[in-house]
Amino acid sequence: MKKFRGKALAALLSLALIASSLPVTLASASTRSMSGIVNNQKEDDIYLVNGGKSREVDLTNFLVDSDTLVTNTREEVDNPKIAAISHVSGDSLVSLSLEGDDDDTAKLKLKSSTKDGTEVISILYKGDYSDSDTDTDYTVKARKNLTVHVFDKDAPVFGKVSSGDGIKAGKAPDDLDTFAKTRNTKAQVGIFAAEPESDTSALAVYKSVQLTAITSGKLDADDLGAVKDKDGTYVPTYSIEITSGDSDVHLESNLNKDDKSTKLVKTTTSEGVTVTIGKTLNDAKTSYTRDASTTNVTFTLKKVGEDGSVSSASGDKYTLKTKVEDKVDVKTAYENIHDGESEGMPTSFTIEKDGKTRIKDLKEDTDSDSKNLDVTNSIVVFPDTTTKVTVDEKTNLKGIEGTVGTKDSGGLVIGDARVGYVDVDCGNVELSDGKVGDITTSGATGKVTINSGSAGKIKTTDCTNGAPSDVKIAGGTVGDVSTNGTIDVDSNDEDTKVVTGTLEAPVIDVYSDESAVTIGGLKAKDDGTLTVKGDSATIKSIDLDSYESTLALGDDDDAFTGSVPAPKNATKGTIETANEDTKATISGDVDVDTINLDSDTTTVFPNKITVQTVEGDGSMVVKAGDMYVSGSVSGTKLKLSDSTLAAGTTVFKAAADEVDTDDFDCYGFTLTKSEGNSVDTFKIDTLSFAGLQINKSSSSIAKGQSETFTASAYPGGTSLPAGYTIGWELDGGSSDVFTMTSSGNTATVTVNSIDPDFASENHTGLTAKLYDADGYEVDSEDYGDAVCNITATEVPAIQSDTTKDFTLAPGASYQFKITAPTAPVMTAGSAGVISSITNVGKSGNDYFIKITAAANANGKATGIYVNGTKLLVVTVSGAQTFKSDTTSALTVKKGASYQYGITTNNGAAPTFTLGSSNVFHYELAGHNGSTYFFKITAVGAVGAQTGVYVNGTKVNVAKVG
Repeated sequence: MKKFRGKALAALLSLALIASSLPVTLASASTRSMSGIVNNQKEDDIYLVNGGKSREVDLTNFLVDSDTLVTNTREEVDNPKIAAISHVSGDSLVSLSLEGDDDDTAKLKLKSSTKDGTEVISILYKGDYSDSDTDTDYTVKARKNLTVHVFDKDAPVFGKVSSGDGIKAGKAPDDLDTFAKTRNTKAQVGIFAAEPESDTSALAVYKSVQLTAITSGKLDADDLGAVKDKDGTYVPTYSIEITSGDSDVHLESNLNKDDKSTKLVKTTTSEGVTVTIGKTLNDAKTSYTRDASTTNVTFTLKKVGEDGSVSSASGDKYTLKTKVEDKVDVKTAYENIHDGESEGMPTSFTIEKDGKTRIKDLKEDTDSDSKNLDVTNSIVVFPDTTTKVTVDEKTNLKGIEGTVGTKDSGGLVIGDARVGYVDVDCGNVELSDGKVGDITTSGATGKVTINSGSAGKIKTTDCTNGAPSDVKIAGGTVGDVSTNGTIDVDSNDEDTKVVTGTLEAPVIDVYSDESAVTIGGLKAKDDGTLTVKGDSATIKSIDLDSYESTLALGDDDDAFTGSVPAPKNATKGTIETANEDTKATISGDVDVDTINLDSDTTTVFPNKITVQTVEGDGSMVVKAGDMYVSGSVSGTKLKLSDSTLAAGTTVFKAAADEVDTDDFDCYGFTLTKSEGNSVDTFKIDTLSFAGLQINKSSSSIAKGQSETFTASAYPGGTSLPAGYTIGWELDGGSSDVFTMTSSGNTATVTVNSIDPDFASENHTGLTAKLYDADGYEVDSEDYGDAVCNITATEVPAIQSDTTKDFTLAPGASYQFKITAPTAPVMTAGSAGVISSITNVGKSGNDYFIKITAAANANGKATGIYVNGTKLLVVTVSGAQTFKSDTTSALTVKKGASYQYGITTNNGAAPTFTLGSSNVFHYELAGHNGSTYFFKITAVGAVGAQTGVYVNGTKVNVAKVG
């Protein structure tokens, strides 16, 4: 084997570094590489124990299933396996070895038999995929993080006790709940000893420990023998003491039975140590007479050695910190005034305003003059027998937990109240007029209905698909919503608008019926249908997430009128329209499997289209030359939006031998076909006047603004018949909102106001009509009219591509993209922090502004303002810890890859992340010294873009070309 020396080696390394910044598509002669998606990594955390006979685990068995890895279009991948790991953050605890005939088994190994801690690693998965259409084999790769936790053998672990099958090997007990303040509440504190699963596996399992109340010295002779079992093996034993909060939280009495402070009590994974909450024992010393104070609580454990001595070494001391919260346990509160019995406890409860927020008919104590239980600003926990909870107006609660009922006539009904959050194990939730934080339902059922008011995020994804886990929004403001069921948005109250964050579900139905609906985004969660109806819906983004999902515009009963963004990650998806009154515009490049347009519907595609199948008798309006069809076409009416056309103009292209000239029903033109080896080109053969067209199919006009529209002969390149003229009219909307002036083939529409109550009044249709030489209106069946749908809007707010606070190194720069109707003015709130603010360019309404941190501003911070409104805070801190070979915006062709070279100052691996995982996928391709190479692969829709971040700092923007 020859060796490279000196300059030859240096030259090779230099070439390697240069090549790292060039677009690459890595492949071998026989198998190509493809980025995939980690669809189902079985666990996000793994818990290990050192000090056993084995220091390894079968990571493949723990993480990998048949559906763990899929292609970036969610096709099944064969033989998914773990190929490598890399360190992301935390301690350095584990390494990987691959075993088996084809490296099918990945073994995760502890580097040390004594070191504990936490490490985050990145798992690289790979598998095989064969594309039968192209007869191409691929190696599919994708990454996902795994957090590794390592315990010392026999170290105590705190958490909830478990029921049923116990705690699975390699997992940990659930976190312990905080304590309720209600007097005489009992709680189980799980305390377990971690040990390896077996002599061949370091996965953590949990066994019993023994506890004693002695805090120093040595166990007496009666208990000393229990420290070892009958085989002489040490049984993990600890002293336990509440070292803070001990006036409110009390250990079970049998730890001190018969005043023997050395009494040993054994815990199991299903039974921990019992504590009781409260202050001031009664005369019989059997219960507490006052609720506990809200306080921090610390449990301190000390190891008891094999000789029975309580260790004073710091390494043998463990603490659990929790707290008593302002939390009310309803069942215990009832038992406190009924001699400790729950018999007769109601199943329906009402939270009412009676001076303070109280539970109706639940007294504070046994005194006949006692008021109902005060729960103002408290967390209220309802028992599992509850069927209904009503929260009346003007009440205030910190939170609601437990069970609230699932029957249609029951559940949690919140009026005009204030509730910090809802997190129930089981039950339906309904909100009208109130304000609630996040809503989570995690039982087998849990419907959520928002009639009005405001709510934070809603999550019902723990509910099973077969159960009624639907979310219905009829009005109000709601955050992001995620469910495995359906989401139904129906603005059925003209006085109540709907505003939501991103909606994620297999089935979503959005209907702007009586008032405006604004949706932050629609995202498919599985194969299903996302439907949009009405004329007042604003959808900011649509993501089919590579599922076989359908974007439906209108249905048999209700039409859709307006504009929606092109769906992202939709190559397996369908766009379909229904209802003869549906007139839609799909903005942005479209890349879908199928376009299915129902009879008499019209859909405008102002940007590029890539589609396999076009079907249906409806109309599609496209720009000449911007469509590619890879499959079939059957009868769809095709219109062209270009203002000027001529014979020989390319209309669209198609895969060879897939489409004929008469497959489209061409409106106002005929086609001729030029055949190619792989692509056929369809061009205009003849043109004939067919009606009118307006220069825009839809428009939004801000209050106080005007827009002028132009009508002309359709198709472009033809002329109106001799003597014919154009007239204009507005159809729909309020005359207080819209006014129009016209002259010949132009019309100017002005928006004078916004109707705050009726969304329909803020929409109108501008129609250009054709009149013959005698002044009579021409029948639209002879020559078609043209319509532009216009929406009146408030003056648009300024938008920034960056809204979160960030850190900038001294002397470093950062570029903002500000979208605004006029040139924005950016300023810094504090002098001496930002050395310069520079306008570096604009594109349309997008303005690019670069800020540079002052070299001597380390440790200082300033607000960044746009037109006098605070946008975010920039902190100048430290020196930049890395250098990227790529800092300018770049475009990567879909399916292609680009490689970054990131050099770190200390040689440690940097943290490389993307703002959106649906636009690009990335993987660590390797490193050379302190330079690490990260490959990104374009998987999103053409035109989609994302920020690229290293160690939390944005280095550039990558776009799919």
